[in-house]
Amino acid sequence: MNQFLSTLLRACIRRCFSISKSQAPRASNVLFSQALIAFLLTSSLYSADRITGTDGVINDFAKTEEYIKNRKISKEYRKKTLEKNLTNAIRYTMHKKFPDYQTRIKDLKPDAIKFEQEKGTFNYFLSYKDYYIFYNFAVDPEVYLQLPVDEKMYIKLADQDKETAESSSPATPAKSSAPAGNDSSKGPNKPIGTNP
Repeated sequence: MNQFLSTLLRACIRRCFSISKSQAPRASNVLFSQALIAFLLTSSLYSADRITGTDGVINDFAKTEEYIKNRKISKEYRKKTLEKNLTNAIRYTMHKKFPDYQTRIKDLKPDAIKFEQEKGTFNYFLSYKDYYIFYNFAVDPEVYLQLPVDEKMYIKLADQDKETAESSSPATPAKSSAPAGNDSSKGPNKPIGTNP
């Protein structure tokens, strides 16, 4: 194709020099348009060669992508990736929330974190020291390294244990203040408009 364009360009130049003076005004416009077309075609073919690049890169990319998608991930890899994600997430959260975060995460290790995953989601509930943290990950944190998309953090208060112990102790049942004609102990409430 490049050879065709170079011969076309040479023919345009030869014709330019062989034109008589009487044909010069009209012929120069035609020649200019032919030369412009030849130049545009040559430059577009040159850029097309440059865009296509080297052969096989797309195939190599597709093969690598297919291999990564279909490989088996070991349990050890999953565990290490999850531990890394959770420790990085806690470190990131503490860095955002507290100016003295280094002292708070000084002994941060995977063994110091208790966590539980909500079934069917990438939501994790963590307990680290006196902090309760909720994280929502975009994709599986056992497979991909990432920071959480959403987070919520609470600090356990010192008097929280006393209050929860008092509220969970069994209390004496209160007497019903229902009118005498309405016996609420006979069964569950029925929707309005139903006959007994």
